[in-house]
Amino acid sequence: VGTYTISATKGVLTPNTNNYTVTYGAPAKILAILPGQGLNQGNLTAAAAISNLLTPSAQSSGTPFAVTLYVTDAKYNVVTTNTSTVSLTLPTDPNGAIDVGTSTNMVAGTGIINVTDYKAASQTIQMSSTTVNGGSNFNSSAYTVNAGAPNQLVTVLQGQTFNGGSPNLALAVTGTVGLQAVGVGIPVTVYLTDL
Repeated sequence: VGTYTISATKGVLTPNTNNYTVTYGAPAKILAILPGQGLNQGNLTAAAAISNLLTPSAQSSGTPFAVTLYVTDAKYNVVTTNTSTVSLTLPTDPNGAIDVGTSTNMVAGTGIINVTDYKAASQTIQMSSTTVNGGSNFNSSAYTVNAGAPNQLVTVLQGQTFNGGSPNLALAVTGTVGLQAVGVGIPVTVYLTDL
């Protein structure tokens, strides 16, 4: 994308210069550029278009981080006239949060969101738009979310379930403790968490 010049010279002929303009194509892809990554427009593959494709910076559980979204053509050029609504999910972190909710409107083919993951694991962001490639789903690069600093002990009793990767104690322990007989031991599990 841009304006280019072609010049030709041959022997004693006078050079002839012609300018031509390359513009972006139709919206075809949605890219998420994570911390530690960069966008290299005008490439044939995602690996060439996203610097550090396989090695975005690791994130910490419960700590928000910025992600830049781009609507691009098939060659990863930003479609600067695009104002699509992009739907967003965190498919493997049900308690994770995106500051704009489940969708964001692109401005000049670009959007910035803040993501907070709570589940310490490999994560991705899933994106789609009805106006980009027929509503196909696009995934960000996989990124690592590390557990935060140890913060508290969580006790789980018989009949309860521990749900790691939860943003608060009410979601971290679910279930009901049944009646217990006096003088009979019950299993108790204690977790050191980053809640």
